[in-house]
Amino acid sequence: VKGLYIIICLYVDDALVAENWASRFNKFTQYIQNKIEITNEGYLNWYLSVKWKFNVDASRVMANQVAYVEKVAKTFGVDPNSDKGPKTPMDERFHVKPEDMPEADEVDPTLRTKSKSLTGSLLFPAGWCRPDLTFAVSKVARFAARPTQAVIDAGMRILRYMVKTKYFGIQFSRNAADLFGFELNQLFAYCDASYGDDLIGRKSTIGYIIYMNGGPVTWKSKLTPTVEGSSTHAELAALGACVEDVCNLRSIMSTLGFEQKSPTPVYVDNESCIAICSNKRSTHNKPVDVRYQKIRERVRLMEIVLVPCSTLDQRADMLTKALGNNKFHECASYSVIDGRDFE
Repeated sequence: VKGLYIIICLYVDDALVAENWASRFNKFTQYIQNKIEITNEGYLNWYLSVKWKFNVDASRVMANQVAYVEKVAKTFGVDPNSDKGPKTPMDERFHVKPEDMPEADEVDPTLRTKSKSLTGSLLFPAGWCRPDLTFAVSKVARFAARPTQAVIDAGMRILRYMVKTKYFGIQFSRNAADLFGFELNQLFAYCDASYGDDLIGRKSTIGYIIYMNGGPVTWKSKLTPTVEGSSTHAELAALGACVEDVCNLRSIMSTLGFEQKSPTPVYVDNESCIAICSNKRSTHNKPVDVRYQKIRERVRLMEIVLVPCSTLDQRADMLTKALGNNKFHECASYSVIDGRDFE
């Protein structure tokens, strides 16, 4: 029936249900109960260690992981109630050079165990509710198997920052004032790259963040699989990954009945990248032209539209490099909010 739906998100044996079709949903649960034993825990409150909070009229919802952060803090000997800590998750000066990397057989096993445990504990919130942590955690994770004390210290800095900001999380809204000027259920994205910033293999860091209804729905920060030949090629690599996720989300939204009626805006701060993908010029490099033909195709099909933006307005900047205090918090303010201010 048009306008009525039941959406079920399943993770192993935990299900999250959104519906506005109570009669059919009741029949569905009765059918399932005849097959397997299930427990209805009522309105959404906790799901996979994530706390969900709604405002009075349920027009906004927020997700954070306060309890999880406090648990991790205790595990690593950090005061879970501390309001003191670094202003950013990573120092701008933190880099790992080739000569800093120990050989695999030279690594202290205790240090390696702590590094892997710490990194694993940080990856969970960075992927669920804390896009502001993602770049820092991703960078530290690169060295988890062959850590130095500097890497451990960088990980602990992230943890202290996470504890200090433990009430931070992501918010979604159906209020016009919270939608950044976009329509309800409309996707839009920011995409960026940092050229050759990895000192070990000179690969580039790419990052992108996709928004809908006032909050981020997916984000990523990672190294390119190969060494890129220029900053434009690095930006193209980032855009290729971003467009793939955008198109997947457009398909999912269409399947759920929320078809994207207009091209998804993707904000890019590299003019050459936009020119190449808009078919205004060639890279003069056949492998690159073939590799990114899929982006051009999505532009031609009007599934995406590339929108130029200044570097100062690039919200994905925090996913490609360690930023200073002011710039970092400006970027983060578009993705996370303080749960203590949520009403």
